[in-house]
Amino acid sequence: MKTISFLNWLLPNVLFLFILIFCFKFVESGETEEITKLTEMNNSVFEFPYSVFDHCMYRPDYQEKSSYSFHFYLKAGYLCDGLLICYPGQLDSKFVRLGVVTSFDYKTENKKDNLAYVMCEQKRKEYCNGNGLKSLCKLAETVEVPWHGFLIWRNDKDKNLTLVTSIYDIIYHIGLEEHIEIKFGENDTDFFVNVIVGEKGNQSLVRFPDPLKDKFLNRSINSIGGLANHSSLWMLGFDIFPKQYNNKLNLFVDRGCKCSMKAWFKRENKISQENQEMLKDWLKITELGNNKCPITKASENYKINGSVNIEIEFNIYINKINGEAKFNIKNEEKGELLIEVFGKTIKYGKNLINGNWSPPEQLNLNENILKKGTTIFIKIKIFNYYCEFNIGNGTKMFTNKFWYNKWWEIKEPKGFEMLEIKGDFFVLNLIKETANEKMDKLNLPHSNRIYNNFMTEGSIVTIKGIVNEMAENFEILLLHDAPEFDENG
Repeated sequence: MKTISFLNWLLPNVLFLFILIFCFKFVESGETEEITKLTEMNNSVFEFPYSVFDHCMYRPDYQEKSSYSFHFYLKAGYLCDGLLICYPGQLDSKFVRLGVVTSFDYKTENKKDNLAYVMCEQKRKEYCNGNGLKSLCKLAETVEVPWHGFLIWRNDKDKNLTLVTSIYDIIYHIGLEEHIEIKFGENDTDFFVNVIVGEKGNQSLVRFPDPLKDKFLNRSINSIGGLANHSSLWMLGFDIFPKQYNNKLNLFVDRGCKCSMKAWFKRENKISQENQEMLKDWLKITELGNNKCPITKASENYKINGSVNIEIEFNIYINKINGEAKFNIKNEEKGELLIEVFGKTIKYGKNLINGNWSPPEQLNLNENILKKGTTIFIKIKIFNYYCEFNIGNGTKMFTNKFWYNKWWEIKEPKGFEMLEIKGDFFVLNLIKETANEKMDKLNLPHSNRIYNNFMTEGSIVTIKGIVNEMAENFEILLLHDAPEFDENG
């Protein structure tokens, strides 16, 4: 019984038995970066110095013990078709001689139908078919390195970030937060996994119920079928971190072409002010996928749930040097409002709808706002009497309104039912539709066109009239080339 208890104790501590032999030379020399950015457009393979010994002892050049963690950032509401991180599976039975343990009881394998496994295996074959790193591809001439991995995504059906790993068939729904940390070690004493969500100062620890961990640690391994039957999130660190293979941590990272998630690896509890500023600036930049992603066109339909007094918002990411974009808002009678953006032009049109856009119906810009790599913000407002379309790049916003003919006579506005979007872009986030009652308060129109430059700079104008005592406000607008309302609408 004492022997069995010792075996149960061995796994959480086996890392440190190996490092006493292999890590001293590494500890004495060589600097390591506090932060390694994992989502770079030109790089998918990472190899950097690593020593488990740092986790439990102070290094001469650091004031604190190391604390290893993966970090992820995805803006609220933004979508991600998948961020995949693959690594040599230290607990895999094929990882002979170089893995963490040789006993079969402490081995664990990929789940064959698991999505993370299928994707990592596909990427391994693609990458190792050429001149890939030996530490990622070959244990020997005919022995391949087994890849394990984990996958994070957020889709339009489930707003939560979702995590799955290749070594167990459990799907973890993490939450809606923008910042996620997968930390290895509790109080820097072990390698059990904690998932932390939220920004610094407002963090919460996500503890997924894990009866497999408790069952494994509290019972005889010979009576419960080995580690493979108890694999789950709790022991991910034992599978990721190398124990003797040249003290290198090897990762393969693949960000989906419709994913703007940022990921980085951190090896210190505290990071320098310089790195903090670097991270802050980096997270402000929106990037999708990687340089291998093909240029594709978006073509999506969004069903508008409301009818009037609604606001629709979404962001798009331009993926072509000279991008184009089209937005069609349709009603149930096949009427359309058409907005087309190309080059330095925004063109407003209509089809089978009575009304007019505020002039000019074609707006000529000073520059092309649909530049590759630009995030464009779209906001559409639908009210009883008019529709408003807004498009901008964060520094400039362009707005135009479509007025229905004789809008003051409309008693039952019909609204719109469908939004079609097409062009050289990806939709970054969930299309958000909200109620908006803050429409302009409009009274019956009265306007007169002034001809022959009757009013010029320096003219003195006297305006006389009677204001309705029930009026909430009073405005006089002097506009150049404004739409003129008349009895014909």
